[in-house]
Amino acid sequence: MDSGDFSNYARNMKWQEQIYPFPLRLRYQLSPRTSDDLVILLHGYQDNAPSLLKRLGWLGKEDLPFQYLALNAPFPVPIWNADGFKEAYSWYFRDTSRDLILVTPAETAERVAQLIKDLGFAGRPVVFFGFSQGGYLAPYIAKHISNTRGIVGLGCGYTEEGYRDLQPLPVWGIHGSEDERIEIGKARAEHASIAQRGFGGQFTEVPGLRHKVEASVEPLILDFIRRSFEVVDS
Repeated sequence: MDSGDFSNYARNMKWQEQIYPFPLRLRYQLSPRTSDDLVILLHGYQDNAPSLLKRLGWLGKEDLPFQYLALNAPFPVPIWNADGFKEAYSWYFRDTSRDLILVTPAETAERVAQLIKDLGFAGRPVVFFGFSQGGYLAPYIAKHISNTRGIVGLGCGYTEEGYRDLQPLPVWGIHGSEDERIEIGKARAEHASIAQRGFGGQFTEVPGLRHKVEASVEPLILDFIRRSFEVVDS
């Protein structure tokens, strides 16, 4: 059986399953509280919270104008390199092209929202920043957090499913012109689609940027976070 035949065979296999309760561990970094404003940071696929903080330049920084909650996603997907395993995580597991779903974004979002509430943060003004898979996840969590002021997404899409049943709020899209993972034209079209449904914010193209978080976009992220918190409830 060649690799193509095996892939087709594996895709069409009929599985049986038994579901057991499993403890879900959500680890997080919480910065010093400098104001009531809270930013929730969601890293990308096969990454972790300290890595995202480092690339933003926020690791150990204590003078940000908000408190941040930076979470590790719950599902380990470690990467093997010359130094051993790199700690890395995923928020959910699905491949729509293969109709394969193991964990949906909505399922993970419920658990993350429960953590936010358990920590006593649900009543505070909240802005989400998510990169790649974290950006896709952000609106699913925001549906459960009534005081969400905005979403800042980097290198992600803005799907109809994700933004369905979410009250309109500012959504700031940042996307590299050279993003090799998520095509910028598709992301721009999705952002335009939710804008037609009443979501504010804007879509910003960053020339030369590939699919990554780097220091050059940090001022833009900070500006969009600041502008989200400045929105006054009507």
